[in-house]
Amino acid sequence: MNFEKIRLLNPRICTVNVLLTVSLLIASSTGCTGVPNSNKTATEMAGGFEFFKGNLKKRVGVASFENKTLAEGQRFELFLQTNLSQTIQKDCPEIILETPGDAKYQNILGTPPKMGTGRIDNFALSMAGRELGLNAIVTGALADISGIKEKRGILWFKNSRNFLQIQIAVEVYDTETGAKILDEVLIHQTEVDESDFQLIQSKNIPRMSLINDEIVDIATEMGEKVCDAVADLAWSGYISSVNGGKIVISSGSNIGVMPGNVFEVRAIGKIIKGVNGHHFVMTGKKSGTIQIVSVYPDRSEAVLLSGNEIRVGSPIRRSNK
Repeated sequence: MNFEKIRLLNPRICTVNVLLTVSLLIASSTGCTGVPNSNKTATEMAGGFEFFKGNLKKRVGVASFENKTLAEGQRFELFLQTNLSQTIQKDCPEIILETPGDAKYQNILGTPPKMGTGRIDNFALSMAGRELGLNAIVTGALADISGIKEKRGILWFKNSRNFLQIQIAVEVYDTETGAKILDEVLIHQTEVDESDFQLIQSKNIPRMSLINDEIVDIATEMGEKVCDAVADLAWSGYISSVNGGKIVISSGSNIGVMPGNVFEVRAIGKIIKGVNGHHFVMTGKKSGTIQIVSVYPDRSEAVLLSGNEIRVGSPIRRSNK
């Protein structure tokens, strides 16, 4: 079978301009400097604080994909979702993947919230993702399976050829801001014979293997794009509960949090209105610091070191100071 791939057409990147103020403190001195005792641990030299060693993993949810084609009964979207998840798990060791199959994530990933227009409600999706400790959520749709005729070749040697065309949309939402960090439509074409082309034109699905082979290829390309987008996303955790002096965050040992770690807490910033009914959250200023005292697989308990505006849903960032 002759495969001809057409890569991304009309990429759409939706971003939000988030103003971040980064303060760089440069300490300089003259004369001789002392060398710390090499027998002391990093924690002891930091006054009891455990600074971060290595990167914290990011938790990403893959929501159920829609099937907007006339081949809904074939469940190609499930095949796509499975292959996409496998690609991400294989190629992105820094990501912990969550799927609708886990009861904890079934509501938000099984049926992502939508607005009255049918569009994804990015604000509701990101707020629900925060509660579950997700850094990003992947959504998408099998948009079209169709047959097209095109003349290809060079100059007068062009002839009409038949193609199966598959279009798949993918979006990745940052749960901290509600913004899309990836928004693309992948279009792949495969040359088919006349009999398969006529079946496609009559809205009948030809050989299942023909569709499945293309979906595997698209899922592989899509997985690479998701990995790249998430890799560029700064890690954030979230405050899941505040009860007196006890603070709980929705990140635990499975993403690399350890007792003694210190996090900066950011205020929940201003909510701004975008186009098509979307809303986005600005990242607020530093409102305090917390230190981890107990760690469990999917959550951690902390105490307040400084600040007083510690609220449920507040983002936290790793601190190396």
